[in-house]
Amino acid sequence: MDFGHLSAYDSDIKFLDVIRQFVISETRRTDTIPSAYSGGFSKLDDGRDIRTVYPHGIEEVRLLLSQTLPLNFVGFIGYKRPTEEIGQDLVDKIWQIDRELITEMRNHSDIIAYVTGEREDGEWGNLVVLRKVDAIEKWRDSKIHATAISEISPKYYTKIRIHRGKLLHGFHGNFNCHRTLFLDYDSGKMIHREVKEWT
Repeated sequence: MDFGHLSAYDSDIKFLDVIRQFVISETRRTDTIPSAYSGGFSKLDDGRDIRTVYPHGIEEVRLLLSQTLPLNFVGFIGYKRPTEEIGQDLVDKIWQIDRELITEMRNHSDIIAYVTGEREDGEWGNLVVLRKVDAIEKWRDSKIHATAISEISPKYYTKIRIHRGKLLHGFHGNFNCHRTLFLDYDSGKMIHREVKEWT
């Protein structure tokens, strides 16, 4: 399958950049965030919802804001099924998994931020910022994360894009996307999986 050029997904990167800028703004204007460890909801300037989780506290993020060391990112862009196809049991399971994922993140010292936001089309996506690239693989090996991928995603989404790459100058840098994983689902099963390496 031809996925074209990375520029075809500029809207994804633009969304991730809105999240990046929000993290900078939030951590600069707020001395403490009581819900930093568990997830606090806020609003973007245009009224869209956003939730920030800083597994190791806001001070950790502030420290990185004072530096320009490269960071790694994973950006998740999902397209959910029609509401009538998603039962309440599945929604409840999603929130349960979400809580467990947030708790487990505290055991991963290299996960700096986990931010979920509403996209302009009404769908949602998230950005995970990590210190080291191998932290991505460790996170993928998580049992809870594996459950989310195998049991939740096929039933909740029709398609997913997962971008990976670097913020070359830390939180102050642009997104340099190295690869994208494309997943398509139908009737609760994965029907297509492909990785595109961007040069």
